[in-house]
Amino acid sequence: MQSLTKEQIENSFSDSDHRVLHLPSDLLEDVDFAELDYFGWKDPSGHFGYVVVEHDGALQGLVFRMHPGEPTASTGMCNLCLSVHNHGTKAISIQSRTKPNQSIGIHVCRELNCSHMVRGKMPGILMGETISVGKKIERLQVNLSRFVGRVLEGRPGESVS
Repeated sequence: MQSLTKEQIENSFSDSDHRVLHLPSDLLEDVDFAELDYFGWKDPSGHFGYVVVEHDGALQGLVFRMHPGEPTASTGMCNLCLSVHNHGTKAISIQSRTKPNQSIGIHVCRELNCSHMVRGKMPGILMGETISVGKKIERLQVNLSRFVGRVLEGRPGESVS
């Protein structure tokens, strides 16, 4: 992913998202954008997650509503990177950009760290996959693009992975 400035991050979110957008002062410290497929962070409250991703040549900022409580199960799979976690995944929902009364939901890595998961930089449950790291990165990018497309076009029921 290309390096981002705080201004680019802010501008990637819609005006309606700015009411809940939280940009910590140290947001860009120690970020290696070359190792990221998207840039994500969590709100200190734990109620929101934020993702900035390149989609169709433009930066898109997305606000995830992190559903309260414990992870969805003792073991869970992220719908974006397909990593399995022994501490579960986090159910999130996001409002459709074209149909404001419609939410789109998926399960994601609780720390929004899919890029690190597919590169083997974070622990997860190994499922014995035989594909290369490059193929895992490609799969993450495809799943992420499909998900962002669903959000932007208002297609809630389509499978991500």
